Amino acid sequence: MLYSYGTALIVVLVSSAIYYVYVRYQASIAAQAFCKQHGCLPFKAISQNSMLLGYPLLRNLIKAKRAHGFMAFLQDTFEKYGPTFAFTILGNYCALTHEMENIKAILATNFDDWSIGHRDKEFSPLLGHGGIFTSGE
Repeated sequence: MLYSYGTALIVVLVSSAIYYVYVRYQASIAAQAFCKQHGCLPFKAISQNSMLLGYPLLRNLIKAKRAHGFMAFLQDTFEKYGPTFAFTILGNYCALTHEMENIKAILATNFDDWSIGHRDKEFSPLLGHGGIFTSGE
């Protein structure tokens, strides 16, 4: 055998580290371009161990949802991080806000760029099936 398993493991780990740094750099460039294009400041980001892909936050979110405490979890998170913040879960960059000026800006400009996602099921008991929460469907 030309290479041992140890050598192959080192190659995989080094390649993964290089890819991770590259992806983070590209995400940073994209965030800067977005902020410049829209004239906004960067979001305050929840400090997470990036190598865990946001797993601890996801675990806490799932626990809160199962315990029917999702809204309390959101309220606690907003109190801790402020009215607008960003985080990463499983490689997906997410931003949350309850700041009215940000919501107005989202609704007034580039509406199609912002996804409602799968929140209709969670928020329909509270908000109903209005136009904002059904993505035009």
